[in-house]
Formats: sequence, C-alpha cells, structure tokens
Amino acid sequence: MKILITGVAGTGKSTISKALNEKGISSIDFSDVPGLCYWQHKITKQLENPLVKNVEWLDAHERICDIKKLKEILNQRGDVIITGVANINIANSNQGEYFDLFDKVLLLQCSPETIVKRMVLRKTRWGRNKTERIIR
Repeated sequence: MKILITGVAGTGKSTISKALNEKGISSIDFSDVPGLCYWQHKITKQLENPLVKNVEWLDAHERICDIKKLKEILNQRGDVIITGVANINIANSNQGEYFDLFDKVLLLQCSPETIVKRMVLRKTRWGRNKTERIIR
C-alpha cells in the first residue's frame, strides 16, 4: 500500500516519518529527497530557491513536485508512506497530478497556534521567518 501524509508545515509530517522509520515502517519525507520538489516562477517557469522569501516572492512562485521522480521512488518500493508535500499554506501546485499514485491520502491538521509554535522552535530553516508563516 502506498500512503501519502500531507498537511501544512508544522502539522507533524516529518515527525511521523521519523517515528515510522524508527519502528521499521518504510517512510520517506519529501524534504529528504533532493530535487523531488522545487520552486518555480508561476509565469516564467524559471527555477528559483532564494534563502529569503518575502510575501511578493511567495505570491509569484509555486512549489512543484517532480512527478517522474516520485513515480520512480514509488516503483522501487512495495509498501511505503510518503510524508510532506505542503509548505506553510501552499501545497505543491501540481499535487492533483500525483494524488492518484497513492492508495490513501491523509491530511494532517492542527491549530494555527500550534503550527506557529512548532515552526518557531523547529531546527529546519523553512517557516522560522515570519513572512513564511503568513496564513492567507
């Protein structure tokens, strides 16, 4: 069975992935696969990944998943749980193209206060900046 666990940043996707792997259950966090997801300009389609993202930059760009690479990962494994996909309040803009690759899709949610608390305290870079935490 192939399962996708998604949700906005701070809902616990990476924590779940780590816990599953510790229990011997095959889980892959999207953020651990180089090149699986990337930012591109909505109009020019130019790939970009600056260190600082302001509101204007976030509005002009979209997060994309490399479907071919995702299919390769899924084809290399039997049962697998994939976690990730969403960043803050935007999911990968092409997520509708890969939902059908999974037997189940689970959406994690929690309160905005919990999300902000987790993001401020997290060790990874994404979401620690207040601009990246804007909920539209």
